[in-house]
Amino acid sequence: MAALCLAFLTPVHAAYPEASIRMVIPYTTGAGTDVMFRQIAPYLEKELGAKIVLENKAGGNADIGNEFVARAQPDGYTLIVNSTNVLLSPLMQANPKYTLEKSFVPISKITTAQLMMIANPNSQFKTLREFVDYTKNNPGKLNFGGAGVGSPPDLMAELVRMRAPAPFTTVPYKGMGQVMVDLLGGSLDFTFTSSANIKQFIAEGKLRGIVISGNQRSPNYPNVPTFKESGVDVAPMAAGFWWGLFAPMGTPDAIVQYVSQALARALVIPELVKKLEDGGYTPAPMTPQAYAAELAQENAIWKQVVPKMLSRN
Repeated sequence: MAALCLAFLTPVHAAYPEASIRMVIPYTTGAGTDVMFRQIAPYLEKELGAKIVLENKAGGNADIGNEFVARAQPDGYTLIVNSTNVLLSPLMQANPKYTLEKSFVPISKITTAQLMMIANPNSQFKTLREFVDYTKNNPGKLNFGGAGVGSPPDLMAELVRMRAPAPFTTVPYKGMGQVMVDLLGGSLDFTFTSSANIKQFIAEGKLRGIVISGNQRSPNYPNVPTFKESGVDVAPMAAGFWWGLFAPMGTPDAIVQYVSQALARALVIPELVKKLEDGGYTPAPMTPQAYAAELAQENAIWKQVVPKMLSRN
């Protein structure tokens, strides 16, 4: 009788995973999120004991993928890899079809990447303090190359504009490709970008590193100080940009914990750690509880920042 009662109490998801797991990436194949997670997927498969099927559902500033997963069955077989977008996109809409609080369960942070402020080498400033002083004396004169409302460069720029404070002009672009062309060409003064792909430009003197996110200086740029060293608070982007794993709201906690623990084991495998670090990513796994608490704090800040950012566009 006791055995029968125990069997009755055993949750239906005890055998999870029994099938392949679909990981939705709400961006195109070859985009940063896609490239990063495709490196992780083979290692995570082994830790989960199930095949991972990566599915790119791009479009609508990631809304297509986000909405798809928000409506999916909360059984652990449809998950999504996303970034700050999952917080920001609903804040930019009058009637959002999903929100973090109502639509998703945070599983774990995956990785972070440092963001660097880079400038034309002929710019009027070499440090963040010189930048702030110049903008105060010449409001609106410096041109910032923006990659789109809600993109990491624009978010960091808004935080610097508010917290430094520093009055400058945003020149909007549809992506970082043309921003870099114009910055190298001299028609832009500065932007923010991942520190992973600019080492050669800085070494050759084609760009100047001004300041970088992170708790400590990057070993690749030992002469570039952090925002913290420079006295400017850029929370919640102090550590840079992040990517995380989410499940539809209602996914059983046992499944969320299982996936989170599997990801944490994968992200300490030396071979994978090296691959990620070579690409400019730092593994950053967290428990679901810690991640949810961090996201709640971050979302509270974005709810103040996003309206100001939208009013400028």
